[in-house]
Amino acid sequence: MLDKERFYFDGLFPILVRDVGQLVQYTGTLSPQPGLGMHDDYYASNSSDASTWSPCAKRSGFCLSGYTTEQFQTYGANVAEKIMFAGEFGALYPSMQSCSALDQYSYTYHAQSITLHPYPAVGTELQNEGCVKSFYNKVGTRIILQTVKVIGDARPGGRLYVALTMVNDGYGRVIRERPVDLILLQDGQEAGRIEVPIEKMDLRTLASSRNPLSSTFAFRVGLPEKLHRGPITMALLIKDPAPSLRPRTAYALPLNSVDKDGQAIFSAAKGLNRIVTVNIEHHSE
Repeated sequence: MLDKERFYFDGLFPILVRDVGQLVQYTGTLSPQPGLGMHDDYYASNSSDASTWSPCAKRSGFCLSGYTTEQFQTYGANVAEKIMFAGEFGALYPSMQSCSALDQYSYTYHAQSITLHPYPAVGTELQNEGCVKSFYNKVGTRIILQTVKVIGDARPGGRLYVALTMVNDGYGRVIRERPVDLILLQDGQEAGRIEVPIEKMDLRTLASSRNPLSSTFAFRVGLPEKLHRGPITMALLIKDPAPSLRPRTAYALPLNSVDKDGQAIFSAAKGLNRIVTVNIEHHSE
């Protein structure tokens, strides 16, 4: 079945397999293989995640006696860091679902998605502990825009240097290459659209870590001649990798930041992240 799935989907998106043992048995190695991720459907829900980390699980069709639980856990962490790891709670298990324990576990396995179904009691437990919102806010990618620098000739036809410093505060990360457009808005209308080269803003480089490091993405843009004097707002449109989904705003990636007034910079209706407003001057004489 995996052979067939890889034939159709290799290079498009990761194929997630339930158990480490199944992946090791299929690939014959403890090195993660491109395109093969994990789906742990008993995530942090008992001591072995229902044999996710067990070298021998006959119910799943494997018994690899030459391996250890520690090797499987390391393998799972490597898959999470390099490919993709998704989770699903399977039972209430407070010793691993306390706020601190779950936070540490999720940074180890870089949970790209988590579902409560069919055990919503886990959500109640997290709510009682006071971390249900902070936990779910960090599942998957959570990119925060820290600073914006714009310098240059802010006039019609001028050139600007833009530098954006960001950090990934989430458990997961951007997995596939996402095209980015810089949108110029003036008087509420789109006045320009500039494609940012992927080598200048590859969001996949924002790693997930308990103590994440910031990255600065810098590029130069030429302003349209049709701009008139007054303020323009610059916004980022971070599009879905699939060409068929790029026009759909629901698939645009948000930046999890607020402006100086405490308002979210991301507009779900438009898929745009407002990053800065600059003032356009007249053409120089």
